[in-house]
Amino acid sequence: MDAHVFEYLLQQADALNEPLLLQKAINLYKGPFLGGDHPEPWAMSYQEKLRSKFLRAVVKLGQLYEERGEHEQAIECYRKGLEVASCSATMLPGGKQKPFPVMTGFARGSSRASE
Repeated sequence: MDAHVFEYLLQQADALNEPLLLQKAINLYKGPFLGGDHPEPWAMSYQEKLRSKFLRAVVKLGQLYEERGEHEQAIECYRKGLEVASCSATMLPGGKQKPFPVMTGFARGSSRASE
């Protein structure tokens, strides 16, 4: 993954409020920076920064899909996040945890499927 392109797409998605750019950034993310093979503090810090940005993008796009009633897309988006996340929570500033909203998407998606 080109980390600079990933960050640029996220910045543009925010600036232009463009979900398509957010989706492109999410699709670009393929895992830890430098494959996670560099235990140096600078690499680990940057790796975590990119991972955090990815998870925030997943939550943002998934919630947008939910608001639009596009529950299958929300579920798929959250699944991508869960593939990367080592736990089911995203860290917010100040060390607070926010539950990963995947269960909301699954619940809405499955309730729609049973109707």
